[in-house]
Amino acid sequence: MAREAANSIARSDNITSEAEVLVHLAEVMRAAGDADDASEALTQAVALHQEKGNILNAEQCRQLLANEPATGAGA
Repeated sequence: MAREAANSIARSDNITSEAEVLVHLAEVMRAAGDADDASEALTQAVALHQEKGNILNAEQCRQLLANEPATGAGA
């Protein structure tokens, strides 16, 4: 359901809303134990906030991303 919301808003022109939905998606993915998808969603949110010029929101997403558990083969 969270992915459906993210996909739905991605088709809109509202970059800020899309980034916010991605942050919420990351929270859901983290709670579900899917750190890889949570990190991916936060990375996309950072890029969207930067594109829009939302420096504060981009930094908040970077901080959330830095707090994500290590993922991947080296983890």
